[in-house]
Amino acid sequence: MEKVVIIGGGIIGLSSAYYLLKEGYDVTLIDKKDFKDGASQVNAGLIVPSHIVPLSAPGMIEKGIKWMFDSSSPFYLKPRLNLPLMKWGYRFYRSATKEHVSKCVPILRDFNVFSKELYQSLASELEFQLHGKGLLMLYRDAETEKEEIETAHLANKSGVKAEILSAQEVHNLQGGLIEDIRGGVYFPGDAHLNPSQVIQSLYQAILKLGGRVVSKETVQKIEWDSKGIRRVEGKSGAFYKADKFLFATGNWLPELTKQLGFSPLMQAGKGYSITKNQMEDKLQIPCILADESVAMTPIGDQMRVAGTMEINGANERISKKRVQGICSAVEKYFPNYKMELPSSENIQWGFRPCTPDGLPYLGKLKSHQNVFISAGHAMMGMSLGPASGKLLAELISGKELSLSIDAFNPNRFD
Repeated sequence: MEKVVIIGGGIIGLSSAYYLLKEGYDVTLIDKKDFKDGASQVNAGLIVPSHIVPLSAPGMIEKGIKWMFDSSSPFYLKPRLNLPLMKWGYRFYRSATKEHVSKCVPILRDFNVFSKELYQSLASELEFQLHGKGLLMLYRDAETEKEEIETAHLANKSGVKAEILSAQEVHNLQGGLIEDIRGGVYFPGDAHLNPSQVIQSLYQAILKLGGRVVSKETVQKIEWDSKGIRRVEGKSGAFYKADKFLFATGNWLPELTKQLGFSPLMQAGKGYSITKNQMEDKLQIPCILADESVAMTPIGDQMRVAGTMEINGANERISKKRVQGICSAVEKYFPNYKMELPSSENIQWGFRPCTPDGLPYLGKLKSHQNVFISAGHAMMGMSLGPASGKLLAELISGKELSLSIDAFNPNRFD
């Protein structure tokens, strides 16, 4: 039985472990935390076939520059003399074209649809629920309305159903909204779930399938030769040997794989989330407040509010101004709901690993034949987790792939 070591215990690593165990591999999953922390646990829980436009799209440069000077805006990039950041920024600029978007639309559509189908199967096997209520994009600003309607037309043209709604139709779907909302776009094919339930269900399933899980272990040293990695060493002093190694480490990837001579372009985009009791006008459908890029998701008797993309290095500081921006956005749309700034211990956050072209790194490393990469999913890690895990399991097993992964080549920027 071939052994696989997976480094990284978020939704990508857990999904990969699950599908590799199903293929009959001996799997060891290593995570530097305890599977209860990280971005996979605190995200909005949205499964989004509607998200067909990559982060690097026309207009994002101008919008990002404008937002940089607003301390409560949904985006912040700290300018600094940092070579990896400058290389990443240059590639982002080169990718922010209509041609790039056109190329990415069918790729992201198929990737997300495949992942949703896998979630449907997993929900019948494991202990979590997938709620197929769709996603509602809401807007107050005329310019945002124009952008969202253009995206809706692009989605429909690409086979992703989108319904453009008037203000009255939006009010009929969701109570408590401001009177002068301009309207919305409804994506009926989207879904949502409780991220914590999914993480814990996969964790338990991995144990039942015979997987080995090592928590609170940081891989520090990689031993390799011309044939690939021989073993990795953890901070504890333990060694982990395997036939194949998968790095699903999120924004930690460049720091770790530089030992292999692989320095992928990636920036950590910090996002925040707050979990609150439901509003009086209960949130019926997950929605994104498009003017401020804030997501709201009903999770049982609570709702999760999440937003911001803060590219400021992998630091653990909480920006109260950006969290206040999230709270203020909710009140702009739901004026009867007072969302006070929570204390620091009630603010959750995680890093979204962002590539410069908006596509993840997924595949075999060119320089090391037994090394595989799955990272850089940005804001869609939860949505794309099962598909990424399934495709990596197929690749490692030598099976025919369910989808082409050529566009995700980890070495594409070499």
